[in-house]
Amino acid sequence: MGKYKKASKNSQFRSSLARISRSAGQDHRPRDIKEPESAISLISKLSSVEESERVEAISAITNLIELPIVRKSLLKEKLVHIILERLLSDNSNDVVRDSYSILRNLAIEEGYDLCVFIWRKDVLTAIDGTLRTSRDFLNGNNVLKPTTQRKYYFDLIENILSLLTSLGSSSEDVMNSIEKRFPDLPTLLVSILSSSDATEEVKFVASESMYILSQIQPSYLVDMKSLEFRIDTSLSMPTQMYCLGIKYNIYEMSQKVEIDLLDIISEVFSIMDRLDIEAAHNVLTNKGIIQNDKQKFTMDIALAARTIAGAQTGMELVSAITESIGNREKIDVRQMNKELSNGLEDHAFNEDEMIVESDTDFSPVIEEIAKVFLVRGFKLFEKYIALPETISRALQAMNNTCWFLNSLKASSIEWVEFTYTLWNKLWNFSLASNDTESNLAIIGTLTAISKLHRGDVPVELSRVRILISSVNDKGNTMEDMEYKIRVIELLGSLAICKGRMDITKDISVFLLTQVISVHSNNAEAILESLDALYDIFADETYEYDEEIFVKGGFLNHLVQVQPKVRLITKQIDKRKNPLLRNRADEVCLNLQRFIAYKKNKQAMK
Repeated sequence: MGKYKKASKNSQFRSSLARISRSAGQDHRPRDIKEPESAISLISKLSSVEESERVEAISAITNLIELPIVRKSLLKEKLVHIILERLLSDNSNDVVRDSYSILRNLAIEEGYDLCVFIWRKDVLTAIDGTLRTSRDFLNGNNVLKPTTQRKYYFDLIENILSLLTSLGSSSEDVMNSIEKRFPDLPTLLVSILSSSDATEEVKFVASESMYILSQIQPSYLVDMKSLEFRIDTSLSMPTQMYCLGIKYNIYEMSQKVEIDLLDIISEVFSIMDRLDIEAAHNVLTNKGIIQNDKQKFTMDIALAARTIAGAQTGMELVSAITESIGNREKIDVRQMNKELSNGLEDHAFNEDEMIVESDTDFSPVIEEIAKVFLVRGFKLFEKYIALPETISRALQAMNNTCWFLNSLKASSIEWVEFTYTLWNKLWNFSLASNDTESNLAIIGTLTAISKLHRGDVPVELSRVRILISSVNDKGNTMEDMEYKIRVIELLGSLAICKGRMDITKDISVFLLTQVISVHSNNAEAILESLDALYDIFADETYEYDEEIFVKGGFLNHLVQVQPKVRLITKQIDKRKNPLLRNRADEVCLNLQRFIAYKKNKQAMK
């Protein structure tokens, strides 16, 4: 039912930082270029015999490539071919460094297609050769090297690591090639993090690369564990956040004791509390403090981007940790029900036999983690929801946290009371944003709270009707389908509450329509609607059973729709989608038992 949701691996790469060029040491904020011709004219200069012209051209392209209209024009002019065939082996260090910077930015902006293209063009061979030279630099006495040369190598390594991260995130085949070509990459990254000479920028990118690549390729985590990876508290807070992510990935792989998880989440919250995300937001949106008629910023643009990236990662870790606990501790009630239901096809329906997620006994450490979330987590969520750069991830972390706290066998009084406050804040906030991810997280959080209180939360019929209309207005995209399912689950949980006949009636009719409509063919939406109807009308003593279910002829409609539900169930491929098929089998069986139960009750009247 989509309670927990983890961010996709590709979304974890921070394009905000990657777009910042360091080639000329100046502010490279986007420029207002209306015509791409000026950028296209730079292409010819890349072939100049004069090194200064090539350096000037590649530096300018590096600064302009983030503009979509310019990027599109440069790609048509075969910029990538020129870089791969000539510039990566140029005799100018500046040209080589900026060429990798351009490939890095293009990989982020253009995604899968470009990543696979340059991989097939054997970009890894070029990277391997360049990294060998860089390793010699790292292994040597680089403190004695000129400052400009040290800066060049660290900037070059930073560009290459960012490019490798984008490449590895694009495809499993590409990631496997990276692991085969660079088996000692974890060693390189750890050496960078422990280097007293490396810049903070390259340390940050090293930690980011290891965090993301270790999620994609768990074998790298084995290497990190064998290297006895430790977090250096002298590192910047954004870098430490990525290191905590690596530590958490190692924890997940090794299934270590839960006390380590408590340490991780405590440190995550500590760093999140200290990160100055408001100042970073002001820098990235060009909103400095006005002093003496001049605009002042408390940090540079690169630090601001790293700060936001660290904040986003902190939210992702919160989501991942709550999801991990919930999934690890959950009892497999579905399998138990499947075993008990064998031979019970003719058995009368009993609401206690429905497929439900049971309360779970948690260890004392998990209970302690829950307290940390309650005391510190929601204060941070409120802080992070206030900014556009972190709102989506903060809402998702809040959603996962609510489901985690709900799963505790004995919810604390503080949590139950707090949920009313949280509900009032989010109920009118939902649908206020055009951001689909944010809306899904808000609806998920509201559903968790509603289910905790059996629907007994403040609602208005007008707001319920807005939610119903929002579902009816959606199309058939994957995002639209997920939205429909989330709203159906929320509405179903609200309809259970007694004393709100008008709300329960509107929701019940809506749910039945989702099942019986000839235009409704989405399996998950139908299954979710049926599950909700079972919950609403499981007890014939409820005041709305007679008024809505009986007088509304719901039973006849459900009898007629049985063949449709069976057909939809059979159409779900067990091999391609086993979880959905298992759920469909359960809902189908419950429908049969529910109908038998309702017929029996009505016959007794």
